Amino acid sequence: MRFKNYLLNDKKIKEFRSLQIKLVDTSTNHKDVVNFIGEKYKINLDIDKVLSDFNSKLKNVYKGKYKFDLCLKEGIQPDNLKKLTKKQRNTIKADWYRINDEFAKIQKVFEKHLQNNLGGK
Repeated sequence: MRFKNYLLNDKKIKEFRSLQIKLVDTSTNHKDVVNFIGEKYKINLDIDKVLSDFNSKLKNVYKGKYKFDLCLKEGIQPDNLKKLTKKQRNTIKADWYRINDEFAKIQKVFEKHLQNNLGGK
């Protein structure tokens, strides 16, 4: 079986690869998927630390109800936040790009782990 086909067969892996980070007003339950993947494949996917670090940075700039969290279809982008100055919006947008970059690196580590351990092509 080709490696890419293996990735498409497992629902949890497919969901993990589809996750991205956006701003939400209520917490999502997608951390369960990350925890499941981490436990099943015995790798450290330290997304909680990354989220808490960036959310604490967000609190310094933005005092509203939104925070960074893992999302599939829910959530909003920084451009959709209301009542912000241009400087605040640009700072939040820069942090949003950084946190998504960090999460993409975590996803890449997982895919490399699978490829090395399962002999994917």
